[in-house]
Order: sequence, then C-alpha cells, then structure tokens
Amino acid sequence: MAFVGVAGGLSSRGVALPSRCSNGRQVRTGRVAVQMVSINPDAGYNSDPVLSWAPTVQEFMNKDHKHDLVQYFIQLGTSNNVKDPEIINDIALTGVDKNGLQIDVVLCEEADGRCVCLQDFIPWADSRMCKTIDDICGSLSKMSRQCGLSSEF
Repeated sequence: MAFVGVAGGLSSRGVALPSRCSNGRQVRTGRVAVQMVSINPDAGYNSDPVLSWAPTVQEFMNKDHKHDLVQYFIQLGTSNNVKDPEIINDIALTGVDKNGLQIDVVLCEEADGRCVCLQDFIPWADSRMCKTIDDICGSLSKMSRQCGLSSEF
C-alpha cells in the first residue's frame, strides 16, 4: 500500500506539514488550504530529562521511520479514528518527553482536496515513563512490535 507524501518531501497535492500545527489557525500551502486543529493542546509537555534527547529522536524517526509513525498514529493514537493511511498526506514527530510522543499529521480527503493538520499525543508503551535514551529506544521498539513492525532501533 502506498503512503501519499509519507516517504519524504512534499506530496503530489502540494501540502507540506507546517513546522507545528497550532490551534485554530488556517494556512494556505501550495494549492490547498489547511485547517490547523489541536486535538490535545497541552499534551503533557513539561521539563524533564528526556527533552535533551528529543531533537535527536525526532530527526531519526522523521528521516528513517515515517512508516512507523503512520502506524503509531493509526494503531496507538489517543485522539483519532483514522484507519486509512491513504488520507495521511504528511506526518512528523514534533515532540518527545517522558510521557510519550507528539505527532503532527496532515490528513487530506482525495475527493475534495480538503486537508486538516492534527496533533496527537501517543503515550509510551505500557504507560511507562521514560527517563533515559535506553528507555526511549525500548519503548519505541515495543510500540513497533505492537503495530506489527520491525522493532530494531
């Protein structure tokens, strides 16, 4: 199954993921207007030791594991009922903390070209709290196994 715009770069629809979804903001990117919607605006982000590793984890997952992010969103997401990966135009890991992952997703309907940017918070596997980079890698591996993916990180 092909993932529209997930393999990297801009999609054929010309909609790129904004740097971050934000509450109640509409933007026009390329040919399509994108309505920004924050599902979980406070998503549990507060000061913790994991934040120092967040940029590295985000870059790694966004570069090498977009397919994993799609499956995390579909199978483990807390605030969506999206089951069809074809409507996912772009996806990015935008936050990592001791409680879980913040994922921003652009969903587009093929029929009318309308798109919406959603933020979803995905807690770590087994509702654990991560304190080290080893905890993060272990949780990502477990989450991948739960989604039927390779668990090597």
